Amino acid sequence: MRIKFNMDFHGEYIRTLKGLRENFSVEDVLEVYNNGQLVKWLDARLFMNELKQVQAITSTNAREILAELIKIFEPETKPEEIDEALTIYDYLKEREDFRKYMKENGLQELESLREKLTLRDNEIARLKQDLEDIKREYETYKKSNNILAIVKVL
Repeated sequence: MRIKFNMDFHGEYIRTLKGLRENFSVEDVLEVYNNGQLVKWLDARLFMNELKQVQAITSTNAREILAELIKIFEPETKPEEIDEALTIYDYLKEREDFRKYMKENGLQELESLREKLTLRDNEIARLKQDLEDIKREYETYKKSNNILAIVKVL
């Protein structure tokens, strides 16, 4: 006996291939592909044709995997939306890999230091702006005091 279950794509519960096509999300589809949930879902729902095609994917590259999944499921998502989502996915994956590398090599302090320096750069820029504002206010004050001094002499 097979136990049917729904896949959760950010609050949308996917029950059918149509639902998968309509709610196709690069992040969600790659996640369920990578963790094996997609294969289990296809098997539980008896989508054997799609299951065989998914199991035939041999690539480990996210873009290539996604290209195969798009061929299989033919999502209703526009190609430019997929490209944009893939770019974001690649960035987040690289960032995650970088942080993992930093942690494994004891370099997380370097990342922390970089973040602190960025904050300090922002603080310095803000302080320079504050200094310029004070300078302008002082010049205005100085001019107004000169006028008062002239008025007192008259």
